[in-house]
Amino acid sequence: MVVAMMNSHSLTGRVLAGPLMRSAGDFGNPAFRGVEMPGTGGIGQSRAIARAYSALAMGGSELGILPRTMHALMARSVPPTRGERDLVLGCT
Repeated sequence: MVVAMMNSHSLTGRVLAGPLMRSAGDFGNPAFRGVEMPGTGGIGQSRAIARAYSALAMGGSELGILPRTMHALMARSVPPTRGERDLVLGCT
């Protein structure tokens, strides 16, 4: 994966080194932080994130999350229709 990331023409290189990120310091850039990226976009104060996790653990009502939404969040995920291999990371 490291070799693929270093190759700016590979899919992995293009995804992980997108136009907004040139160095690790770019994580603090407001333009970079404004982009929604599932799994990596959780930026906030640790106490606020802990409070959100606590509210979710207690059913989510404090956050205004409906029971049907909590049920959907807790349900098994649907497998991808085109297989489970990650084209960017090259793994399953």
